[in-house]
Amino acid sequence: MSAEHGAPIRVLIAEDEEHLGAILEHFLRGRGYSVTMCRDGRAALTELHAVPYDVALIDIVMPEMDGLEVLRHLQNEPAPPEVIIITGNGTIDTAITAIKLGAYDYISKPYRMAEIDVMVRRAWEKRELGKANVMLRSRTQPLSPAMTSRNATMLGVLDKLPEIARSDAPVIIRGERGVGKSHVARYIHALSGRVRDSLIEVQQYGGELTDAAALVGRQGIASGGAMPAGAFLAADRGTTVIDLDALDAAARGVLRAVLAEKSFTRDGGSERIPLTSRLILCLDENSTADEFAAASGAVRITIPPLRLRQEDLASLSAELLAGQAGPVHTVAAEAVEVLVSYSWPGNVRELGVVLARCALLAARESISAGDLRLLLATGAVGVEGRGAPLSDLEKLHIEAMLVRFHWHQGRAAEALGISTKTLYRKMREFGFRRPRKRKLARIRPEG
Repeated sequence: MSAEHGAPIRVLIAEDEEHLGAILEHFLRGRGYSVTMCRDGRAALTELHAVPYDVALIDIVMPEMDGLEVLRHLQNEPAPPEVIIITGNGTIDTAITAIKLGAYDYISKPYRMAEIDVMVRRAWEKRELGKANVMLRSRTQPLSPAMTSRNATMLGVLDKLPEIARSDAPVIIRGERGVGKSHVARYIHALSGRVRDSLIEVQQYGGELTDAAALVGRQGIASGGAMPAGAFLAADRGTTVIDLDALDAAARGVLRAVLAEKSFTRDGGSERIPLTSRLILCLDENSTADEFAAASGAVRITIPPLRLRQEDLASLSAELLAGQAGPVHTVAAEAVEVLVSYSWPGNVRELGVVLARCALLAARESISAGDLRLLLATGAVGVEGRGAPLSDLEKLHIEAMLVRFHWHQGRAAEALGISTKTLYRKMREFGFRRPRKRKLARIRPEG
């Protein structure tokens, strides 16, 4: 029985009765399923951690770990298979417990093989329906602000993405840090036929695994780490997004071999596993990982920096602020000139951080030119969109208001949009003291 992309539906059987398990395995293989057999619950859990399965047939009573315990462990998995529990006692209590733990259904021994076939097929269809719902949500959600533009160069990039999404060729996305490479990668995935399956961003996973193991997984790993299977297996028929500049030398070597051979082996293993996920490689503008740009058949995309997209700054700012909590959702007209005059070395990422912090500290309903100048002049936000903690920014803003109004607490509090009592408390918290007026020395006449 085949799923999308021509791959057979993956079924795991966990059955300690050797004869019964062999019969079930033989029957399902004959129906076209890809079947893996395990003899105890712990071995089944290890396999389910390591390889994505569509459906799992799990006996309740097994050595090492029973079926209900396996179910409990699977509750923490990001994309577990649909589980059909096999029970010999036929008690309704066991069935109810299994369903509460997330099982698709249960079947009692003795069972008919045709009944198993129908149930497996329906479980797979349920899983596919869930993926289809994810796909619809992905395609109906509004674009990320980083994906909207009036700039001719950026529009040229965006126009190519639907065609690129229809291909299975590797993609290389080049651009400065913060331009939105990950947003473009997610958009390609959302437009593709792979949207029903997972998108895995390698650098956000891996847990305790090394860079190379985070890509290919580790043989026999049963637990620990956010991605024990490795990115390629976790993504399965979906998309794997890799920040090339974040990989160490060993991981780059592994990736180079995978691109050439379209297959891989787990860390510590020997079995060749076909690569079924699509690779999207992100590369900094001045990256040292240029060798990957020559990857066979790779499609190349270059995203322009924000400083070359000045016509987008006003609309980008409005969209970024629209997603912020709080009352500030606009940028004053005079403030747009400040946005345009700044070089934005951290690109869209830096713009988002600056606007978010300005919105929190703004004294009015819109971000003013003064708010922007204060934040940018103090260097509170760096190239990577990181900088001073929010408390430091608040301190800077309060001090600026006090200085502006010559330490008149009532007027400063009004400008800040807080009570005089709150301002006094903040002044004590930050150690502010009103400067003493200089006393002019009396000049005594000579003589």
